[in-house]
Amino acid sequence: MRAAAVLRLRVRAGEWLRRPAGRAARAAGASAESRRDEGLRRALRPLLAVSDRGPGRLRRPGGADRAGNGRGGRRRRVRPGFRVPGAHRRCRARPPPRARGRAGRAPLSDRAVPAPCGAEGRARAEGRSGSRGRPPAAPAADGHGARGAPELARVVVAGAGAIGASIAYHLALAGADDVVLADVGEIAGGATGKAMGGVRQQFTTEAEVRLAQASVRLFRELGAPLFEQVGYLFLATSVEGLAELEARREAQVELGVAVEHVDASFVRGLRIDDVLSAVICREDGIADPVGVTRELVRRAVERGCVVRERTNALDLDAGVLVLACGAHSREVAAARDVELPVRPLVRQLVDVGPVRDLPPDLPMTVEQSGFHFRRVGSEQLRLAMGESMHRWDGPEEVDSELIGDWRRRLAHRYPRAAGAPIVRSWAGFYDMTPDAHPIIGFVGDGVYAACGFSGHGFMQSPAVGEAVAAELLGSTPPFDLSPYRLDRFEAGAVFPETLVL
Repeated sequence: MRAAAVLRLRVRAGEWLRRPAGRAARAAGASAESRRDEGLRRALRPLLAVSDRGPGRLRRPGGADRAGNGRGGRRRRVRPGFRVPGAHRRCRARPPPRARGRAGRAPLSDRAVPAPCGAEGRARAEGRSGSRGRPPAAPAADGHGARGAPELARVVVAGAGAIGASIAYHLALAGADDVVLADVGEIAGGATGKAMGGVRQQFTTEAEVRLAQASVRLFRELGAPLFEQVGYLFLATSVEGLAELEARREAQVELGVAVEHVDASFVRGLRIDDVLSAVICREDGIADPVGVTRELVRRAVERGCVVRERTNALDLDAGVLVLACGAHSREVAAARDVELPVRPLVRQLVDVGPVRDLPPDLPMTVEQSGFHFRRVGSEQLRLAMGESMHRWDGPEEVDSELIGDWRRRLAHRYPRAAGAPIVRSWAGFYDMTPDAHPIIGFVGDGVYAACGFSGHGFMQSPAVGEAVAAELLGSTPPFDLSPYRLDRFEAGAVFPETLVL
């Protein structure tokens, strides 16, 4: 597999799916750091340094205050909540609201309607009473709130993409008071709206596999048309690629991923005369990023979350600010005096069509080079591939020469698509970290990060939202979040993900 095409972050032989370094490895410091691709190392070196204030800036929240002294010396129970340094109020869990609407209304999880947006969505969301009966502050006409009167929110989630929407939904699902989902644009208007839409479990590190496994369950519950379980098909066309493919498959199977060898001829129209081997996980698939995000927002709003489009989260008074704004998280964090090693990397996609006789079960097909394509609708294909020359920091522009190369690759692998005209092309950002793993956890006083997903945010959003909500509410997350803490870069406990498509 060519490093230039897949943005390789190299690891030592035999460490395809190594477990994240534990306490001993973190204490060992830089000696535990894996080797990374030199081009990526040079590009991200300025971001690796933690502030000279030291690890004191990386404090985590204290546990929930579950008991207190009542009047007359009596002790009384306090509802579950959390306290964080710098937070002047406590976010409390509340019982889930009773079902609204007419009798016989379909269960919430069975309905998939667009979330309210714009003025209509704000009117519906902000018409509800706030915590303790206080109505939320009404926004000014420009969407930024009235000047001179701070707007109050217990938890403000910055970024209404897939990650932010999932966090807001799971907080609301757990009964959290005063959750605000804010975005300077619109719901799914950033990287989520430009995503490929793949959902896979075939990664090269255990931490990423676990996130993906937990996320697939929610995607499966959403079902068609939001998610179609057509599988991810990986092809090997060289001896080296065959060895890498087999090593990944064996390690993934050990982790419970249902990856199997397959005769690629089952895909009608696929050219396979140069394919040495192929593997597929049929539990993987393709999804509608915008549709899924809107559905999560709709569910959050139904449970009391307030959605604020065209609103800067920094303008809202928050007990906890959750950074879920992708490549822009670094600049938002800087406004709170927090440094994050997140850097925008430009990636682009193109849709072509119409393509005749596309099979409805066409899997996401990934070549050894990193070139991959999926079906969109009934007559179009979406193409993407890593770039040999990394385009850091923008601008978000399409390179037409790359598109020409991709169309030639498509014509070779899927001949019936040869000559299919371009429908549209666009560019967006991956929010990259030095090891291509996200940063999840408290990174400063009252500031929680959920960013740096390096192109995998949408497909991992269900599991991340559930885990982050649990941690913020003082519960035990459903899986270990310690591999994703910011201080891993200072301790040298990085474990690079190598399969970044």
